[in-house]
Amino acid sequence: MDHIQGKNTFKHMVSSWWMPFGLLILLIGMFIFPSRGGYKTIIYLVFILPCLIYLLMDIKGTGKNYFNGTVLLAVLAIFYLAISSQWSSDPDVLKKIKYALVIVVSGYGIYCLINHQYRLFSYISIFSVVLVGVFSVVWIVDFYIGNNYPLVQRFFAGATNHFGIYKPRAYANFYNPLLLSHALTFFFTLGLYFFRLTKKRSLQITLLLSISSILTLIFLAQTQMAWIMVAIISTFHAVVRYRQKSVWIILAICLLLALSIWYLHYVQLKSGFSYRLEIWVQSFFLFLEKPWFGHGLGGYPPIAPRGGIILADTHNIYLALLYYSGLCGLLLFALVGLSMIRTALRERNADQTWFLQWLIFVLFVQMTDGGGLVARPSEYWFSLWIPAMFLLAQTRAWELKT
Repeated sequence: MDHIQGKNTFKHMVSSWWMPFGLLILLIGMFIFPSRGGYKTIIYLVFILPCLIYLLMDIKGTGKNYFNGTVLLAVLAIFYLAISSQWSSDPDVLKKIKYALVIVVSGYGIYCLINHQYRLFSYISIFSVVLVGVFSVVWIVDFYIGNNYPLVQRFFAGATNHFGIYKPRAYANFYNPLLLSHALTFFFTLGLYFFRLTKKRSLQITLLLSISSILTLIFLAQTQMAWIMVAIISTFHAVVRYRQKSVWIILAICLLLALSIWYLHYVQLKSGFSYRLEIWVQSFFLFLEKPWFGHGLGGYPPIAPRGGIILADTHNIYLALLYYSGLCGLLLFALVGLSMIRTALRERNADQTWFLQWLIFVLFVQMTDGGGLVARPSEYWFSLWIPAMFLLAQTRAWELKT
């Protein structure tokens, strides 16, 4: 009897303390610390390990319920992508399978937190947004005041190490403004949802200040796709909140977006979408060489716009899926998306807002980036895997209700 009680106490500790703390370290750590160092080991210990322990302790309960329906289809798609490494130019199938397992186990942990520890999940999400807002201010001060860069200078071109707490070549985990913008847009989306949800005035003010500093850094990073995503997400929330009255807000958002893009082209004419069309055309023709099963995950597409350096990136998530996994891979992920949308259409509650904002995010945020398809916890998770885990967690919860 004591053995059973002890087991339940440990299980409660894992789900109520270890996993929530691990999620906070995952969100903040991937934003602040370089993932290519020893930090990835910390992530495995504080988040992946408790998720795995909790799964094994409840494999006949929550585990059995989770790995079914749309989630099972998503797991098959992820592992197909990992196994495709076997026929790539640089096969490393065991490593890719390990990363796929990490993604799947992490998804299970986030499902448990959202559906069984939602209050804790909310606090962690809000706290992470506030911390990212603070770091946004610190980085802006560091770059533009501490180093006297003009405001028209793109953050963080010519990155610095003024405070001695970042890597000299970049800020924290990021090595280009595009990846930084995607991560910031993730936290903007997360913060905006809880800003609308909370009723506490003090919390609303704190989130508003945090979102404002994040938005400022997104603007200074001068990435057009991030600006477009902010406009889309803001428009979505305006429509949800104000319905017919949202037309003026939408017009204001569109006007601000247009002025921002005009500003970008004024100060930096060859930014954002430069060479994108040529990169996409080359990626598509490479896909046509092996259209059914793709070139396999592992090698890199030899893309060289205008005869320049090889970029090894399709700069579009859908072209990346086609190049690496072919039509079969794209079809598998399309079926996952359609299954989630079909499930969501049957629901008529507040959870739809949470679901739809992340669906919009996943569909559009990587239109100009094709990295991180099967990767260990890193900056790419902000634009693909963590939002996908949110979607699968909500979808599976709805499926279990029916």
